Amino acid sequence: MTERARSGSTSDHITCNATNGSSAAQTIAICNAMKQRNIIVYTVGFHIDNDATDMSVFRQCATESHFYLADDRTTLQNAFQQIGQSISQLRLTH
Repeated sequence: MTERARSGSTSDHITCNATNGSSAAQTIAICNAMKQRNIIVYTVGFHIDNDATDMSVFRQCATESHFYLADDRTTLQNAFQQIGQSISQLRLTH
């Protein structure tokens, strides 16, 4: 049995056009829906190699200035430290 035969029909493959848009468009739509409900969205890009599409998704998904870009361990730790400090200042209400 070939690999293609075991992977399901062609319409199920990840390379096909999704009816609800690309993964980037879906991600941004989900993030926008969360932000419309006043949910703060943080994003952290790690080693994304300045890919314009990836950077755009991370930036658009994050709430205002809550996008962090890290290329090394120290920068990544600092990003999560800043996020942790920000979260510790939040108050939950209903």
